[in-house]
Amino acid sequence: MEARVLGAHSRETRDTRAMALLIDGVLALDAGGLTGALTLKEQLGIRAMLLTHRHFDHVRDLLYLALNTFHSGESLEVFAPPDTVAHLRTHLLDGALFPDFTVRPSPENPRVQLHPAMPYTPFTLLGYTVTPVPMSHGVPATGWLVAPHGGRSLLYTGDCGPGLEAAWDYVAPDFLLVECTFPDRMGDLAAETHHLTPGLLQQALAALAARRGKLPTVVAVHMVPQLVREIARELRKVAQTLGADISIATEGMRVEV
Repeated sequence: MEARVLGAHSRETRDTRAMALLIDGVLALDAGGLTGALTLKEQLGIRAMLLTHRHFDHVRDLLYLALNTFHSGESLEVFAPPDTVAHLRTHLLDGALFPDFTVRPSPENPRVQLHPAMPYTPFTLLGYTVTPVPMSHGVPATGWLVAPHGGRSLLYTGDCGPGLEAAWDYVAPDFLLVECTFPDRMGDLAAETHHLTPGLLQQALAALAARRGKLPTVVAVHMVPQLVREIARELRKVAQTLGADISIATEGMRVEV
């Protein structure tokens, strides 16, 4: 299973994109900086999407993907927490500012099919076993555990704050793509906005090591662009303390899980 990082940051600049990942060219995880990283042919290859929560920087390019591939003749299957599905229907796909792709080109064959996903309820999608894993954030949010049949698993947390440790009661991923938005000196802001710092991530990883006896390969995502160097320095210390393999994601990175 290959994970391609299309967007690795929390904000858009000339050189950074909002969060978006692509598994094996067919399964998208979040839709922040999605379409700007892909050719039209690559966009047509996406058959399903997993969204972590309703914040705009994680759902924006669902609209552009649906528009760019409008005449594909197939529906894009989109799975998300029920709260996200509800807000997509009322705020993003309501037809007010953009076409409502849940009924176009026709209600019988819309470009976008929305599906609410229940916590810790695995299902099969495109040959993968996919499990929604609730995360602590300012709005209802879920991470996604994805694994091919008989293969290694990847957990993408999406946005999450303190409380990530609760997930270890249910999952033990082989590969972890985890948010780390702010450096430790901005811990108060991280707590207020329900995000992680390297120190908070260290606590969560230490809990995982204590519970499971080992740590997965870790890649940090969702950094504030101008703070990446500071976050990276602190994550190197975390890696040394825990004896962990921790790296920083960049746009275009490809990782084999």
